[in-house]
Amino acid sequence: GPLYGYFPEPTKSYLIGDEKYTSIAGGIFEEFGVRVVQSRQMLGGIIGNNTGKKEFLNQLNQRWQYKLETLTEIAEQQPQAAYTALVKSLQNEWAFVQKVVKDCEEEFQEIENAIAFKAIFGNEISGNERKLFSLPARMGGLGVEDPREMSSSAYRNSKKSCEKLIEAIRGTDEFVKEDHMELIDKTR
Repeated sequence: GPLYGYFPEPTKSYLIGDEKYTSIAGGIFEEFGVRVVQSRQMLGGIIGNNTGKKEFLNQLNQRWQYKLETLTEIAEQQPQAAYTALVKSLQNEWAFVQKVVKDCEEEFQEIENAIAFKAIFGNEISGNERKLFSLPARMGGLGVEDPREMSSSAYRNSKKSCEKLIEAIRGTDEFVKEDHMELIDKTR
């Protein structure tokens, strides 16, 4: 709080709640300028109800599909550049979202469909080839992971790797950096 130089500004605050409570809470907090909502984007993810989550993911999907279309055009002339942009940048954008948004596998079907292997290889690929391309380069693959398959494990591993931090914040355990780092290593 104020002792540490932080002064809350209610007009910049949001109360995220269930639909049955938002009208009651809105009446209580209206005079302070606190906005009462059912979902809100926060730190690259979303907090709140499924409707807000779907809207958030749809916006991201549209942006990612546009980027994939652009990479498809680039791949016709510069396949290596398009591949690098996909693996080193775009794939990491949706990997982050998958770490902070629970149960979003089905929203990534459109992204999987938009990954344009045809533009890179000149023809459609089989299911076995797709699995091969998901493997890391050190195992003979391309490292182009299926975003649907990444989703459930990404969230679960992210949550697991934060357990020691959560316990320390809640005051149920003392934070020991080594224990935290060991847990992160186990979840990779």
